[in-house]
Amino acid sequence: MQASDFKNPHTRWHYITVLERTNNLIFMHAVTAKENDKSFIFNEEATKKLNWDKSIKTMFDYRMSFGIGDVYERIFQLCVISLCSDIELFFKKTFETFEYKKGSGKGFYQRFNDVIKALKTAGHNFSPIEDQLSKINLAFQVRHICIHNYGIVDDDFQKNTNTGKLGETYVIEQEQYREMYDAYVALLLHLDNHLPSAK
Repeated sequence: MQASDFKNPHTRWHYITVLERTNNLIFMHAVTAKENDKSFIFNEEATKKLNWDKSIKTMFDYRMSFGIGDVYERIFQLCVISLCSDIELFFKKTFETFEYKKGSGKGFYQRFNDVIKALKTAGHNFSPIEDQLSKINLAFQVRHICIHNYGIVDDDFQKNTNTGKLGETYVIEQEQYREMYDAYVALLLHLDNHLPSAK
């Protein structure tokens, strides 16, 4: 997928935004951070001065030494948070640019299903990408618990997604994040073919 595959400047700009800011920066860091930390070797003299345990030889050892679990999971949570922020910005700019009537209440652009409903009311048909929309909706639910509950599954998350174990961290891994990202790209491509020319 290339930016040149988008004919509408509006969708092209938002594709470049999610590609560079979220995918090529945050996601790339998420998939490389653990290995990079394993290759970051501390100077033995420095670890002695810091009075660290002898088992701490790398940045990975240091991060794991606190016993709080896989700290690298948080980076994948940040990928989802960033992705949803990109989508939210796209929705906001789309409604402003094409003068669509937005729904009521605060946080409208954070309520994925409400935004899709408003776009359907404006004449958009999402039947060909319903599967992708469900993945984006899950991303918004994950984002909510990552921001407000540090990624720990609560009753509302279970009710809204039919997934996750109550009281445990909802683990996002590379494959699931990629599905969410690809679903957003599919939404952009779909709207690229159906949005009017930018005003």
